[in-house]
Amino acid sequence: MIWQVFILGFSGYLVLGNINLGIFELSADKKYTSLLLLVAAAVGAEFLYAWLLLGSMHYMHQNELISFLLSVAVFLVFLVLGVWNLVHKPTDDATHRSSLIKRAVLAIVVHPQQVPYWIIWGSFFAGQGLDLSDNHAVLTVSFMNAAGASLSLGLFALLGSKMIYFSRKYRLLLGRITGVICLGLALSEAIRWFV
Repeated sequence: MIWQVFILGFSGYLVLGNINLGIFELSADKKYTSLLLLVAAAVGAEFLYAWLLLGSMHYMHQNELISFLLSVAVFLVFLVLGVWNLVHKPTDDATHRSSLIKRAVLAIVVHPQQVPYWIIWGSFFAGQGLDLSDNHAVLTVSFMNAAGASLSLGLFALLGSKMIYFSRKYRLLLGRITGVICLGLALSEAIRWFV
């Protein structure tokens, strides 16, 4: 299970988003101190999100109201993100670049995908035998997830100057794809209320 979590942490950042794009920009601009800080913040947040969400899952499952309110919050966040990504028109490159790092930092702090991500994977790993009430097990899983994330983000930092061309060229398409994915996640969350 440990290597599954490592792979999960690695693959979680393969989908292009503000954090990855911010890393590409800082790498291409050779702002290595800022790049290192952004990667460290993302990996630290990845560890904290996994640890907090997995560690509190057994409490959430015991309280139906908390589970429902969390589900409504997830739905609303994905709905807003989906609509915004579909209707938002990309700005010029200079404006886009200046706001990208701010959006990357914001995405690290407020990372709405983490909640359903860890609820789904936490349930899967609990079914595989992970005791979510065992803090040592949850810490180990969280650490391996952060290790996998650090590998993918480190690779992005090394390949950033090559990847930035791709991300700039297909920015509108990538935004639309992200919008559709977010709306799909919102819909799947709403369907859970009735199933």
